[in-house]
Amino acid sequence: MPANLQKARELFLHAVGKLPPEQWDGFVAEACKGDAELERQVRHLLQVHREAGSFLETPAVPGVIEELAGQAFDRPNQTEPAGGDGEDVSLDFLTPSEKPGSLGRLGHYEVQEVIGRGGMGIVLRAFDEELHRVVAI
Repeated sequence: MPANLQKARELFLHAVGKLPPEQWDGFVAEACKGDAELERQVRHLLQVHREAGSFLETPAVPGVIEELAGQAFDRPNQTEPAGGDGEDVSLDFLTPSEKPGSLGRLGHYEVQEVIGRGGMGIVLRAFDEELHRVVAI
């Protein structure tokens, strides 16, 4: 690692590990002592560090999480997910169920509906009789 990058890394780690964020600016100005490039690198690392802590607080696409959460388990039972291409989903791997509205059973799961499908498989909404809750399988 070039010396300037190594020094920037050391200053960054010192600031983050030993100082509260409100002291970072003063520390960087003093530690870099007029080396504009070193100061730019350290400030950039600190800025990225500040922003990294908040990325989980903001959804990547605003509103999508709330929309999906509200729709995922409110749809009536169906054998095909909304927006499907009309192609029937084969559920012949399920064993018969005696519960009304159930598509069948898969082990200890009571399958209620198909929520999605794609090239990698089918996602099912089911009731897990061991955990006593609705799950996706």
